[in-house]
Amino acid sequence: MNNPQPPPTPGNGDMWASILAILPADDPLRPHAAARRQMGIDKYGVPLQANNGRNVVRDLFEEQLDSIVYAQQWSIQVMGVDSDALALALHMRWDAINNARKLLRYL
Repeated sequence: MNNPQPPPTPGNGDMWASILAILPADDPLRPHAAARRQMGIDKYGVPLQANNGRNVVRDLFEEQLDSIVYAQQWSIQVMGVDSDALALALHMRWDAINNARKLLRYL
């Protein structure tokens, strides 16, 4: 998995639009999702699409690995400072670990 994946090629659909369509109008995630969609368009010329020439399971697995270490980093930074944030960080770390383990069978 050390070899880089190719840049995305034209696929079909708009994954961000499909997520925005299911989020309520007042959902606080909407502006963040819209900004990520635009970031993809600015970088790749299109929003994230299905069947775009990349191994989507590998992308998802690698994102889960990143989530593990970001959650670990956050837990270290808030330890002894914010017990609610620490609990959330540790919970998110274990969720990401478990999600990554589940994805291994599809790689």
